[in-house]
Amino acid sequence: MRRYHANIQRAPRPTHPRVYHRPIRIRLVMHNHFQEQESIFKLLAEMGGNAELQLSTAMEIFTRNNPELVQKVDAADHRVDQLDRTINDLCFQYVTKYSPVADDLRAVFSTMKISLHLERIGDYSKNIAIRSSVLDHDKLQNIRGAISRMGAAVKKSLSEVLNTISNKDFELAVQVWRKDAAIDEFYNTIFTDIVQTTTARPMDVGDGTHLLFISRNLERIGDHIGNIAEVVHFWVTGQRLEEQRPYYEDTSHYAPYNQPGLDLPANVNTNSPNSTIKKIS
Repeated sequence: MRRYHANIQRAPRPTHPRVYHRPIRIRLVMHNHFQEQESIFKLLAEMGGNAELQLSTAMEIFTRNNPELVQKVDAADHRVDQLDRTINDLCFQYVTKYSPVADDLRAVFSTMKISLHLERIGDYSKNIAIRSSVLDHDKLQNIRGAISRMGAAVKKSLSEVLNTISNKDFELAVQVWRKDAAIDEFYNTIFTDIVQTTTARPMDVGDGTHLLFISRNLERIGDHIGNIAEVVHFWVTGQRLEEQRPYYEDTSHYAPYNQPGLDLPANVNTNSPNSTIKKIS
């Protein structure tokens, strides 16, 4: 039997010079893959910066009575909306082109989720800015002070959760996630104060209503920040947070006139068969 000494792994004929060699093609695809992924992450960072700018400017309008800044918030909101659409389009294209798995798949879907939450944060910040621009800043000073402190806490949480995204810091994400309980407690207290104050002083109902919505918007921003923290934890670790989320928003069961010793406005008829308001003596 005659042995064949030729290299059996060598191509029988020279490769055409215009045909890509497989190793080169793989390296090119991987380079494009990481480049496109990095581009998406940069857009997400820009979106987070604009959302942070919106909230900070909205609270400046609230605390300093500077309605001229509403246009700045509105412009940032348009950019956030645009980035949200762009990020979603790029993520779908990325999945279609590269069929990512494991870490890469978590990264792309986490990016889409975070983008959604940032877009909602921008919407709530815009609403805060608009309502703050029409307030009478001489009324309800105690409540306004409480909302300012709540806004500062929310701004800090937003800044921290954006850092968790850029640094992939899942431990800080858990800390931010737990802070949502403190924001809920802020809202519970402010809600009660507004209802009791406007019940006793009906002439302040207009401003009280705006303040109630502003505090509610801040509470909802806090919820979205907590959701982002959950997404970051899953993105980095591949595991969902097993703890039950701290949730202390408890205003849905609050009966504004169901308080001992609280005087009802003269126009409230508790004897009406359709009335749900009952007074405790």
